[in-house]
Amino acid sequence: INQRYDSYVNVPADPVKDGYDFAGWYADSEFTTPYEWPVKMPNADANVYAMWTPSTDTPYVVEHYQQILGTPDYNLVYTEYMTGTTNEIVTPDTETYEGYITPMAQEIEILPDGSTVQRYYYDLQTHTVTFDPGIVGGDVVSYELDFGGRVTEPQFAANGYIFLGWDREIAPYMGEEDVVYTAQWTEDPATS
Repeated sequence: INQRYDSYVNVPADPVKDGYDFAGWYADSEFTTPYEWPVKMPNADANVYAMWTPSTDTPYVVEHYQQILGTPDYNLVYTEYMTGTTNEIVTPDTETYEGYITPMAQEIEILPDGSTVQRYYYDLQTHTVTFDPGIVGGDVVSYELDFGGRVTEPQFAANGYIFLGWDREIAPYMGEEDVVYTAQWTEDPATS
């Protein structure tokens, strides 16, 4: 404040600072002596210090992304709008999604301007589907699929046998665990 000596002092409005709460005016930089505003301007210069405390409602964002099947890309599926104390280190929780690998929780610092964003990326689980030819022998067909990938059964044939199907119903899409299907056969009476 720059005013003439002995003029009435207009106390300034409380200042504003992103991520901090104004905690008063002080006569010293160690914030031990509160400053009392004079009614009239004194005849000497004075330094006044604003004390700040970290805000407890500083915003930050946590975003959760899932891998898109068949691509290396990700899709934003959930956004959390959180608050915490400025400059505090926090570890936002991860989510659990069927068919996805949950990433490790990460620490972040809550920045005063509210710009902190934690992004979690959830990769698709990959599992193995195996088709075993069963009693007729031969090569096993096995391949990896991401969760939700389309399961495609191979065509098996064997001399002297009729293919009856598989030991269980084939799921149309890859689930959350490895799976083995075994071919079922009966002897072909025409070749006996």
